[in-house]
Amino acid sequence: MRATGVLLALAVLTVLPAWPAGPKKEAALESRELEVPASKGGPFKAFLPAGADAKHPCPLLLAFHGHGDTAANFFNGYKGLAAKEGFALICPEGVEKVGAGFGWNGSHDLDQILGEALKPFLQAHPEVDAKRILWFGHSAGCWVCCKVGPTLPDLCQGILLSAPPTADLAPGPEGSVPPRVCLFVGTADPNSAYFKEYTDKLKAAKCSFCANRVTGLPHALPDNAYLAAALQWLLSGSEEPETEENTLPQQPPSPAARSCRHLLIRHKGAKGAEPSTTRTVEAARKEAERLTDLLKKETHPEKRAALAAKSSQDAGTRAAGGLLTDKAAAEFGPLLLWTCWTAPAGEIRLVRTPSGFHCVWPEK
Repeated sequence: MRATGVLLALAVLTVLPAWPAGPKKEAALESRELEVPASKGGPFKAFLPAGADAKHPCPLLLAFHGHGDTAANFFNGYKGLAAKEGFALICPEGVEKVGAGFGWNGSHDLDQILGEALKPFLQAHPEVDAKRILWFGHSAGCWVCCKVGPTLPDLCQGILLSAPPTADLAPGPEGSVPPRVCLFVGTADPNSAYFKEYTDKLKAAKCSFCANRVTGLPHALPDNAYLAAALQWLLSGSEEPETEENTLPQQPPSPAARSCRHLLIRHKGAKGAEPSTTRTVEAARKEAERLTDLLKKETHPEKRAALAAKSSQDAGTRAAGGLLTDKAAAEFGPLLLWTCWTAPAGEIRLVRTPSGFHCVWPEK
């Protein structure tokens, strides 16, 4: 297996200077870098994002570099993405020396190594959500994700694969649920010849998956925007389709380029909701489902747009006649953008973001 990886790590949480005289407030938390002790091949590099605390725990991304790369290199390449998306990061390093870097051959006890390192870390850091742990591999690092991740279901809820040499998931313990999988492989990558084999393997594993070909991409990682959206897709659970296969351009298209439309139904506590909002999450979901059904029955684009403009609880959407602007899409987050990039023209999808429930579809 050959791979050019980039290595991830965890960042360092510091405390802002003391507040000036006045009512006592808790100090805001900034990002911090740490080291996670490991019995072999450690310590692992690690990062905690700003704002994470026990009341608002963040998801964790466990990232594995490619053959011949280093944890430090992967960390330096992707710490910024983790900080932007609010993820903690842990980046183990291969134990096999390969030139100036490391590989994963011979790492047959990785399940034990990872378990011994992660469990004490999670106990010591309640600001990290132990129920939202994703694994990320590039090239040979995908082997670790596929062979070890499913065997540790309590420490692996989803897997992100980039330029994978395999998508053959190891069986998990009896009764365990297979992790969700999101896969990217470039059409200029020799591994793209195995795309159908990958999807067949994932279907055989009976897991939810999203497999993506990226046009013209060589044996390399896809655009960070795709990675950010994939992480949110993996965390989204059953609200997304069980299986999905896409062909994507190297650069993500803007919602405006696809003439995306949407409407938003907010609920109490949703981002941007008025203080007077009393609708529950379940009531908001049901209303969004009702409107989705209405939109599917109405095939005329202008009438669909009028319904979106009339029904949306987002002022910007109403003012734009149902159009989803690039600015609004970016504010609503990567999962909504993912739908704009991947949904076939005219297909209406229901997506939940921190702002509420969206009915969203591209016109072209």
